Amino acid sequence: MALEKSIEQPTGAIATYWKISRIEIDIKDSEIAINAKGYISKDASDTEMANLTDVWFHFPFALESINTDIVALMYEKIKLLNEWDDAKDIMEVSEK
Repeated sequence: MALEKSIEQPTGAIATYWKISRIEIDIKDSEIAINAKGYISKDASDTEMANLTDVWFHFPFALESINTDIVALMYEKIKLLNEWDDAKDIMEVSEK
């Protein structure tokens, strides 16, 4: 899964394809941190081209709120943020 959202970077390039690359769970502080890398396109990600940017998101969380698909849950959390509410899900072929 990934998200489609166009965000212009300081260089003028536009990242349109966002893929979660890292999830960190801090049990002590009940926080989850998610790193999403922004690419110019899905093809750029698929061919392992360098990402344009990466963004960290931080959310409060409780262990009991995690289901079997933590990555899908984290994409949904990102889309709850105002600036990401228009992001579209992109399903990978292996996820269909």
